[in-house]
Amino acid sequence: MITGKTPQAVAGGVASALCILAAVVGGPVALFLSWVAAVPLYMVGLSSGPAFALRGAAVGAVTVGILWLPVLPMFLLTVAIPVVVLSWAALTPLQPAGDGSFRRLSSGQLLTLMVGYAVTIITIAGFAFAGYDGGLTGLMLATMREPLQGVMLAMDLGMSQDEIEMIAQSMAVSLPAALGIYWVLWSIVNIGIANGMLRRFGQTLRPDFGAMTVAPPAWVSGAFVVLVAVAFASGSLIEGSVTALVSRNAVVLLVLVFFLVGVSVVHVVTIGKPARVLILTLFYVLVLMSGWLALVVAGLGIIEQWARMRERSMRSRPDEED
Repeated sequence: MITGKTPQAVAGGVASALCILAAVVGGPVALFLSWVAAVPLYMVGLSSGPAFALRGAAVGAVTVGILWLPVLPMFLLTVAIPVVVLSWAALTPLQPAGDGSFRRLSSGQLLTLMVGYAVTIITIAGFAFAGYDGGLTGLMLATMREPLQGVMLAMDLGMSQDEIEMIAQSMAVSLPAALGIYWVLWSIVNIGIANGMLRRFGQTLRPDFGAMTVAPPAWVSGAFVVLVAVAFASGSLIEGSVTALVSRNAVVLLVLVFFLVGVSVVHVVTIGKPARVLILTLFYVLVLMSGWLALVVAGLGIIEQWARMRERSMRSRPDEED
């Protein structure tokens, strides 16, 4: 007999499956539903635990497999597996080395886990398609060349085929990292929506993720330096190196981690400032307009690991809340 929270898990799995399948239909509403496809399963996981998230993910996978089998790999990689893993990581208390207490992973550790998952998928894909002409980059180029040419010709920018090909090649190199960044941000939004809805009804098992104090583990800075060195060395020594491809994409994804830390620094240090809303609005507009400013914000995130600007700012205003 099926009782308790299992029906909720089943409903969440079916809802996530139908949302991801909506992308096949097309249209603005269908596109929006595909963006929030993980929300129902995250609501199951964050309210009932990872075991029920696993049940819901299994039901969702079966539903997708029955209705549209080609979408199943995307559902498993972008929704089902991450929801189960992140629900477990967010809710299961762990015992840190040398510490007798049990505590849950911090927001920075969860963010690092997300990036690690994206890097793992890119690594597997890099080695799996190493035999393809041009490797994973060649596959990306072959996949996007024709659609990009169609878009460029439709926009009538007066670009030659050679110029379009150069753009396609540059995009193909960074496309895995771009997809990884999209997935990480998409997952953060889905978790935020799901937990916000659960918190409103008092059903979440983790009311606060500590987004304002997100801080990656100390070893991430060292890993970043090592990956930059590996990307440079392997790219210089071996043309088309899978190691170079993976390390380059990993570097970009780690920059995202530091960027999000930098964003939280800006939010914290502007608490209590006059016209804070205007300051933050201008900040986001400028970041969207300038990639260089985004890199500066990422640098701020790296500095924060030693400078602890947020901690100092909060200590100077102990009685104020954001």
